[in-house]
Amino acid sequence: MTDAPKKRKSVLRYILVGCGALAALVLLLVIGLAVWLFAGSGSPDDPHHPFRSATAKARYLAVYDSIAREWPVPSDTVTVSTSYGPTFVRVSGPDSAPPLVLLHGAGGSSLQWRPNVEALAKHYRTYAIDNIYDNGRSVYTRKPETAADFVAWLGDSFDALELGDGINLVGLSYGGWVAS
Repeated sequence: MTDAPKKRKSVLRYILVGCGALAALVLLLVIGLAVWLFAGSGSPDDPHHPFRSATAKARYLAVYDSIAREWPVPSDTVTVSTSYGPTFVRVSGPDSAPPLVLLHGAGGSSLQWRPNVEALAKHYRTYAIDNIYDNGRSVYTRKPETAADFVAWLGDSFDALELGDGINLVGLSYGGWVAS
């Protein structure tokens, strides 16, 4: 009788390991399919960069704009030129307030700041940036790959936005790494 519980535990362990492996495989397939369907060639020379086609770009931007209409405070948008490509920024808050640059997490866009921007924009002039390497309206012409590249890109962005010296940075997840 003592062998039966051990066998059940052993069988259960194999089932759980098998389910975990299957879940990981399905996740990899979904990610691969999404990259294949939506990603462009990766080359800035591609006419639809960073999208696979004009249709994919139009669909993405329609969804992006739909979500952007839910931005909870008045905002202006600007696209600034940097040495890494055009960088899209959504600006909110009082003109005279200190600047607060918001950097989103990997796989996202500046729209990740929707739940927080209302509170932040009461005390700061917020600059929610679509990071040059990720989703959103910024499009790299030269992909940043090193920490020095990100520092240069942020410096270009700050200069183009004329933020001066007293800049505050907040980063969400990977945006925190960029901010640091």
